[in-house]
Amino acid sequence: MTRRLLYSVSGVLSLFAFPVLCDSSWNAARSYSESNYAVTNGWTSAPATGKNERRGGVKASQDDARSSLQYLKSRSEYKEVKKTVWTVASEKGVDPNIILAIASRESNFGTTLKDGYGDKGNGYGWMQVDDRFHVTYSSDGVHGLGHFRQAVNILVDSINAVSKKHSDWEREYKIKGGIAAYNFGVRNVQTKEGIDKGTFTTITLVMC
Repeated sequence: MTRRLLYSVSGVLSLFAFPVLCDSSWNAARSYSESNYAVTNGWTSAPATGKNERRGGVKASQDDARSSLQYLKSRSEYKEVKKTVWTVASEKGVDPNIILAIASRESNFGTTLKDGYGDKGNGYGWMQVDDRFHVTYSSDGVHGLGHFRQAVNILVDSINAVSKKHSDWEREYKIKGGIAAYNFGVRNVQTKEGIDKGTFTTITLVMC
C-alpha cells in the first residue's frame, strides 16, 4: 500500500486529509510534501470540557475523515474541486491531501460560509483567506482555481517562513509547522512539541 493518506486530529480547527486524491502518480518528494508526516495523537482523549469538543484519539480522527470523504464525494462540485485541487497541488508542489484537509477544517467544504465568508465575516472561501491580511481573490467563487491558488500560496509562504525560522527542524515538522502557521501565524510556531497545543492542529499519516 502507498503511504498517502493524511489524517489530522485535534480541536475545532484540526486537519485531516482524504484518500480521494490518493494516487501513486503524486510525487511525495515535491517541495511541500512528505512521505512521512509528523506523528500526532488524533482527537484528544481527555474528557470534554465543552459540548462542541471532539474526543477519542486517532480512531475518532479517522472516522471523522472517512465521513467527510463520503460527504465531499456526494457533492455536485466534487469532480470540479478534485480537478482544481490537483491542478494547484501540481503547480505549487503541495500534497493535495493537505489542501483538502485545510478546506475541510476551515469551512467544512463551504457549508459553514455565509455569502462566501466565515470566521465572523473575515475569512473568504473554502480555505478561509483572511481579508484583514489579504486582498481576497473571489472572481471565480469560493472553490475556484483563483481562490485555491491564493490560499495555497499563503500556505507555501507559511511553510517557507517556518522553515527559515526553524532551520534545524526535520522536513516533516517544517511542513507541520507551516500548516499550523497558515491558521494562526508563524510567530506562534515555537516548538515541535507545542505545535498542537497552540493551534488545535495536528497531523498523522495512515495507509491508503
